[in-house]
Amino acid sequence: MKYIQGALLALSLCFSAFGQSRVIQVDNLCGPNGVMQPELKQFRHESMSIDAAQPQSSEKTGIRFLGFDITESGGEKNLTARFAGGDGLIYAYADIYSGDHDLICGDVYRSARESNFAWAINMPLSEVPAILNQEGEILIWLLSFHDVNGGEEARTSEIKYDKQALIELVNHHSDTALPYKLTIAHPSDLETQHGLNDIVYCLNSRFYNCDYSIYEHPRGDDARWNTIGIALPFKGQLTLDGHVSSILYKEDITPGMKVMATDIGLWHSRVSEPFQLGALHPNSKAFLSQFMTLSHSVDAVTGKTQSIIAWDIPVAHGEFLSNGTFVRDYNTYLLYNFAVQRNPLGSLQDALNNGFTEAQYHTQTKTSSIAMTGIYDSLDGALKLTPLTVTYP
Repeated sequence: MKYIQGALLALSLCFSAFGQSRVIQVDNLCGPNGVMQPELKQFRHESMSIDAAQPQSSEKTGIRFLGFDITESGGEKNLTARFAGGDGLIYAYADIYSGDHDLICGDVYRSARESNFAWAINMPLSEVPAILNQEGEILIWLLSFHDVNGGEEARTSEIKYDKQALIELVNHHSDTALPYKLTIAHPSDLETQHGLNDIVYCLNSRFYNCDYSIYEHPRGDDARWNTIGIALPFKGQLTLDGHVSSILYKEDITPGMKVMATDIGLWHSRVSEPFQLGALHPNSKAFLSQFMTLSHSVDAVTGKTQSIIAWDIPVAHGEFLSNGTFVRDYNTYLLYNFAVQRNPLGSLQDALNNGFTEAQYHTQTKTSSIAMTGIYDSLDGALKLTPLTVTYP
């Protein structure tokens, strides 16, 4: 262990500057008060063919959608959409809409000085319900241009976002509870002596201000310290209204589903792609499904069905298998993504009992995803998901 500590100390001293997850605010060009002309938006969509490959499974990812949040600025509450750039990003454009109704769109150019950054677009919260009450799915269309070996490469993708989850977030008005009835047990702020909302992973110690550290690492005594990645336990649960019939992993998803697979990840400023637990294993579903459960209950007040997605990944299985995660880096993103299938008819048995056929039941099944990100900017939002600090104290 002393050898590991000494080596990690030398490694940490190589990084003179701390990585920062900088969030850039981008103007909303769409929505009820947007300035983008419909013909320009239509041109952007029609001029690029939608890449059937999913953002999380393609070897050449574009920009990543980090999730929605409710934030406040100038005394006004906003629906905030957050994104992050991929490798070699030159230009990015995001468009979020429901049917024929625009919510949010905007673009950003990457500065040559930026290594990795997040960006956000706001829409006044008061304008959102009228659009969400209209018919249509929530679609997120992403276009980006990347520098690849000195040439410019375009990448596009489209994501179906869970409309019911977004409605629940928009209707959330509590400052003491998280939307979606979300509970995060790990990783969380365990050592509160150093202040609230600060999750710290220490590379070489178990100081009073370390929530997690090398001492709890399942391979902490391995002399091959350069093969060790950060190891964290992940535990929590997400309760959604309605009947979720299944959780979808990477192996379940076909191009037509247009969702980001269920996974949990880390992303810091020194790498262009996130590290995701499931994606780091040969079979993401086989690995993740052993730690995740789907159950159903009936709300005692409303009498409506609720679906509970729970996960409990012990630290022995929560290692991000890359020494690239072992750097001194502040405000590392924590990524949570869930791909689900919901059916308004309830379970198959419920539908059959109510006179529907199995074929009719399956036509009502809708596939969508929910994304949440712990980033420094989200501390002031409704989700209040804390980023992870990786440091050598």
